[in-house]
Amino acid sequence: MKRCMTKLWLIAAMLFFAAVPATQADAADFDPPVVAVLDVQRIIAESVAAADLRTQVEKYNTSLQEEFKGKENELRSEDEELKRQATVLAEDKLKEKSQALKQKASQVMKEADAARRTLEAAYNRGLKEIEVALNQVVQKIADEGDIDLVLVKGQVFYVGADLDITQRSLIALNKKISTVKLQVEKS
Repeated sequence: MKRCMTKLWLIAAMLFFAAVPATQADAADFDPPVVAVLDVQRIIAESVAAADLRTQVEKYNTSLQEEFKGKENELRSEDEELKRQATVLAEDKLKEKSQALKQKASQVMKEADAARRTLEAAYNRGLKEIEVALNQVVQKIADEGDIDLVLVKGQVFYVGADLDITQRSLIALNKKISTVKLQVEKS
């Protein structure tokens, strides 16, 4: 039994020492991965398509504000009229009109909130379209430069300028896509 255990230990030791040189040889043949860094926030801030998208959102938002300001003014006028009628209307009729006005105001607030959410969703869809194009651009740059790994700059503490592909990606993205149509779904 003791002799069997000794043989097993010898076999295990031989296998271990036989494997070590092969592992070191394999390590010498291993190429380290090529890494690059991309500042996605800068690209979104500076790309032509994202700037165009922001301009469209601002224009649409301005028109929404005008629309809802008109509705707010209408509600204010109705409230003032109701206050003037307060002395001549019966209490139950005044209460009824006041309740109807509150419901109308609540409905306008719901519409404004829904319009804001719809605009935000349209903006996010536009950003997604830009991100898809950016992904294609970065993939092409990575393939051309034999880059194995692209990291987001916000997740890296320090990066040398030679590893940063942000500017190249921005230029290529601007060539690929210069505008994104804001598609707001009508409710």
